[in-house]
Amino acid sequence: PFEPASFDALFSRFGVMFFDDPVQAFANLRRAVSDEARLCALVWRPPQDNAFMLVAEQAAAPLLGPRLPVRDWSAPGPFAFADAQRVRDILAPAGWCEVKLDAVDTPCAFDERELVDYFTQIGPLGRVFESLDGELQRRVIEAVRAAFGDYVHDGVVRFDAACWIVTARTRS
Repeated sequence: PFEPASFDALFSRFGVMFFDDPVQAFANLRRAVSDEARLCALVWRPPQDNAFMLVAEQAAAPLLGPRLPVRDWSAPGPFAFADAQRVRDILAPAGWCEVKLDAVDTPCAFDERELVDYFTQIGPLGRVFESLDGELQRRVIEAVRAAFGDYVHDGVVRFDAACWIVTARTRS
């Protein structure tokens, strides 16, 4: 709970996609802002636009089979706001209007030494990795690390992030 009309603006960077009940969450946020408030959120576009984020599960799938969780693309998670119409359908009943989604692509990079931690700790693979026996963990790391080969250059992992900048305003 927030004090009513206690904020003038809301900003989220890759956070709102994790709300269990996004309509209720945005309605709560709407009550917390003034009648002239603005919303700005950065969220991921669809998975087909973000191939980098699917490499680990695709490379691990042949080794893990049904042990690898199947994604529910609309469930809370990185791609929950990937569909522009779904975003509008969440924000409108929560009291937001003039919803706009602008595509943005931005280059990202991180040190290659962080790659194994990245793919063994997030996403479907991250949810099961610790439960695998040591030999299977080793084989998965080897296969997945190799699958990221096109993204690694001179010790740096590079990829483009395909995102939406979501903006909206309150309805008086």
